[in-house]
Amino acid sequence: MDPNGRWFGRFAAVWSGQTLSLIGSKLGGFALVWWLTVETGSATALAAASTALFLPRILLRPIAGVCVDRWSRRWVILISDAFVALFSLWLAVLFWRGAMELWHVYLIVAARAIGGAFHEPAMSASTIHLVPEKHLSRLSGVNHTLQGGLNLAGPLLGALAVSVMPLHNIMLIDVATALFAIVPLFFLSIPQPGRTEEVRRASIWRNMADAVRYIRSVPGLALMIVASALGNGLITPTGSFYPLLATEYFSGGAFHLAGLQSGWAVGYVLGGMLFTLWSRFHRRTTTIYVAAAFQGLGMLLIAFAPPTGIVLATVGMFVTGLMNTYYNAPSGPLFQANIPPELQGRVFSLVGTLCYAAYPIGLWVETAVVERFGVHPVLFLGAGFLVLCGGLAIVPSIRNLEETLHRQRAEREDAEKVTPKDA
Repeated sequence: MDPNGRWFGRFAAVWSGQTLSLIGSKLGGFALVWWLTVETGSATALAAASTALFLPRILLRPIAGVCVDRWSRRWVILISDAFVALFSLWLAVLFWRGAMELWHVYLIVAARAIGGAFHEPAMSASTIHLVPEKHLSRLSGVNHTLQGGLNLAGPLLGALAVSVMPLHNIMLIDVATALFAIVPLFFLSIPQPGRTEEVRRASIWRNMADAVRYIRSVPGLALMIVASALGNGLITPTGSFYPLLATEYFSGGAFHLAGLQSGWAVGYVLGGMLFTLWSRFHRRTTTIYVAAAFQGLGMLLIAFAPPTGIVLATVGMFVTGLMNTYYNAPSGPLFQANIPPELQGRVFSLVGTLCYAAYPIGLWVETAVVERFGVHPVLFLGAGFLVLCGGLAIVPSIRNLEETLHRQRAEREDAEKVTPKDA
């Protein structure tokens, strides 16, 4: 990190380009879903597209993590962005020529997932080398605010785009915004300490085993990862059933559903803003699981709302969105600052693999429950899990995880100072 404070220009160039690319990807993704809906009207087609989005991430993330730690992360990010942009350009040509077919959509969705499998861990592992540690929490808050804002405005922007321009132009916007992410990386460096010859020469399986061994060596870390994966399998799929809650239980329409979803998104955006302004916590892991408990209470408000109580449910959605920020935002800076740099790609990828794999399993299980018993059982199940997660805040290994990571980091830094002298 530049001690003279010149880090900001490099980071701003990378971050702003990636942000513009993300906006373009939101528009392109909306266009693809819209085309599938209009052309097929098939739930099976939409489910197949979701499978194409998740499956490559589940299968490739562990290998991608090894590559991120072996290769130049700057080039991994650049090539991933360029790979997705080329497929988007090809799709724009197909839309323009009127030659679009169903399998083309599945292919581009899979290509986006492949690019994401490499891009996401590379970007996460690079952040600590682009931003001073003291700013990591604020950056996490900004990123969550941006994500919440896109969740709130993305569908509206996508709907506006498909109403005023042909689909091939929307895909060209996706390509153009990707260029803003790609071009700066040709001229900017991303430091990558810890990339040793031993790591590059070891087998892929040995590299993966090193990441698993590290996770097991940190008391509480494996428990935290398992809890995150279970949460992704139990909580995230419930969002798929809110349309049924709005229409069948609250006897509402599109406006009622939009109100529920907007309640969550507004809470998430506000949480990101508050986290950006005030993100100094004595124990970040305690913050995470206290927020999980309050998120569970928000889900209970939704579950206990009477058929005429959609306003109460919207308040519950707001609480879950607000607390979701405080559940997710502290962990990124904590791990980016303390996990050994040479292992971050592999560790982040393993965590991502578990979370991505848990989602489709949870989705299909909860779908069966909803079809037989309605939405409320999965709401109570998710709320109960989150409230129980709050109890992890008093588990010693979890409560002391931040201190454990700091201590191990200090020991590594001391060993690095001693080793050259002994040599």
